[in-house]
Amino acid sequence: MTRTHFRRRVLESDYCIQQAVDIISQVHEGELPFDRTMKISTAENLSKDTISDRMRANLNTLKKIIVINKNDWIRAAVPRKTKPPAARPCAACGAAAAGPPRCLRNFRCGQARFSR
Repeated sequence: MTRTHFRRRVLESDYCIQQAVDIISQVHEGELPFDRTMKISTAENLSKDTISDRMRANLNTLKKIIVINKNDWIRAAVPRKTKPPAARPCAACGAAAAGPPRCLRNFRCGQARFSR
């Protein structure tokens, strides 16, 4: 597993993304030191000032994502009202069966589907 893949998987967790937002917010507000908290890749040529300028917009986006995730979780936790499965005819006799279309589960059908 690559670092990028690992980081993405970690940030899929609601708890982890909230912790990351809290830490980045503290850095943005000056409560935590930027240099000790943030690791910056030298390959991308991004300065501390450039990253600091982007923090506010990125934090707002992350906070919106957290709210959306919370709403999705609440919506997923509510049980749906579903219709019962439609009765299917038995393959051997044609009688309506609530379960899989097999005579062994449809007790109204007297026929056995065994052939030797």
